[in-house]
Amino acid sequence: MTQSSTKQVKLPALANVQVGVDPVIFSLNTQQSRLLVLQEEAFLGKSSLPGTLVSDGESLDNAGDWPWPFGTKLS
Repeated sequence: MTQSSTKQVKLPALANVQVGVDPVIFSLNTQQSRLLVLQEEAFLGKSSLPGTLVSDGESLDNAGDWPWPFGTKLS
């Protein structure tokens, strides 16, 4: 009979971990596929997904409940 032993390992604390929620909205159609991205004037030439960071104590489901930004364009 063998005796199993469990070794506990102390892991370092993670510093400044942030989780983001980005909804992906896309359209599949036979003519042209589309993906919703944000095009902000401050970041000309770059696109991003419309998302947000999850706050402490906030669920992932609730983190996505925010109003769509004005000026969102389909690209």
